[in-house]
Amino acid sequence: MSVFPKSENGGEWLFSPKVGESITVEITGNIERVTSANPEFNYKNKVKDTGYYDLLPVDGGKKLKINTWKLYFALRNLNPEIGDVLEISHPAIGQFIVAKLN
Repeated sequence: MSVFPKSENGGEWLFSPKVGESITVEITGNIERVTSANPEFNYKNKVKDTGYYDLLPVDGGKKLKINTWKLYFALRNLNPEIGDVLEISHPAIGQFIVAKLN
């Protein structure tokens, strides 16, 4: 038995890749804006907390948490649709590359 308690979110969240990593996901639903009082979860405007972040449903019943503007705009510029398979890479701080694989 694990010494770590089960996650409050039941393991539903998928976080964006760390610098030097990439993930592959299939989009299964529409993006959802979530209001949050926790500034660590939220987008920032310069240094001010916006009070929200986005969740994008992906395969495996998970939700990709989007809380950086660089990732948000990389996804928005690609304009993916439900069913698209995406590779999200984070090659450097402040840089995300999103590519459709299908």
